Amino acid sequence: MPLRNRGTADLLYWNPMDGHAIDAPRHGAARAPAATGFSFRAALLLGALGFGGGLSVLANIHTLLVTKRRWMTDREFTNTITVAQMLPGGAAANTLAYAGLRFGGLSGALLGYVGFVLPGGSR
Repeated sequence: MPLRNRGTADLLYWNPMDGHAIDAPRHGAARAPAATGFSFRAALLLGALGFGGGLSVLANIHTLLVTKRRWMTDREFTNTITVAQMLPGGAAANTLAYAGLRFGGLSGALLGYVGFVLPGGSR
């Protein structure tokens, strides 16, 4: 089955990959503004309250995405962290940007990343 590029999220998240808790929105479909807004508020809170570096915040992100919201499975979160650690930048910010990309497209990725780093930039 050839991999068709229908957007950036399709390159990073391939649906036949096992371990998805819920499906990402289809390309061209309306993004869930509630999920995007929630991810920005959650990232802002994690950025404001999280201390000790990006890796120590990953446990809080896991609790939010896997345990409370059930947006990802443990395996999917592990895949997300793996990709986030390969990218330049902090692992926690990249994890939130990657999750935002999956559920909110490019705007979700931007909001997740900005929400996490915004409180740290004002110190």
